[in-house]
Amino acid sequence: MEKFRAILLLGPPGSGKGSIGTILAYLGMGKHLSSGDIFRQLPKGSSLERGFREQEKKGLLLPDEQAVAIFLKHLNSLVEQQVLHPAKDLLILDGLPRTVEQVDLIKAQVVVETVVHLKIRDQQTIYDRIEKRARKEGRPDDQISHLARERVKEYERKTVEILNRYPPGILVPVFADLPLPYVCRDLLNKLLSK
Repeated sequence: MEKFRAILLLGPPGSGKGSIGTILAYLGMGKHLSSGDIFRQLPKGSSLERGFREQEKKGLLLPDEQAVAIFLKHLNSLVEQQVLHPAKDLLILDGLPRTVEQVDLIKAQVVVETVVHLKIRDQQTIYDRIEKRARKEGRPDDQISHLARERVKEYERKTVEILNRYPPGILVPVFADLPLPYVCRDLLNKLLSK
C-alpha cells in the first residue's frame, strides 16, 4: 500500500490538538484523524473498548501495539471505503503517535512530514482547559483532576521524547496557550511559509 503523508499535532492534553486539527481540515489542509475519537468509537462492550475505558479511567495510554493496531485498522477501513486516498490525502494526526514505539510502528504506512509542537508555558492553563472541556463534553478522562495530572505526566514521560525522533527541519513550534485564533494564525503562517 502506498504510504500516507501526515502532519502530526503534538502537545499536552488541553493544548488544542482537536480544535486545531478540525480547523486545518476545514481549511482543506488535510484529513483530521483523532485517535481519541477512534478509540471512543470502538464497539460498545468489546474487549478493545473495555481495555480502552480501563486505561482512560487511569489517565494512561493504551499499550503501543494495541493503539497502533486499532488506528491502522481504522485507517485501512477508510481507504477501503474510498474515504481516504494515500496518493492525494494529507493526514492531520491528533493523538497518535504518542510514544517512540508508536513512531516506529506507523512508519510503514505513514510518513510524518511536519510535526506541529503545541507548547503551553504554564501548566495551570492545561488543567483549566481540561476542566472546561470536562464540563462541556463530559469526557471521563477529563473529569477527575488527578487523572488530568496523570495524563500530563504520561505526556511528559512518553510523548515529548518523540520530538527527538524527527529531524529539526520538520518541527513547527507554536505557543498554544494563546487564544485559538492567534494560535491558528501563527501556525498557518508557519505552515504556509515552509
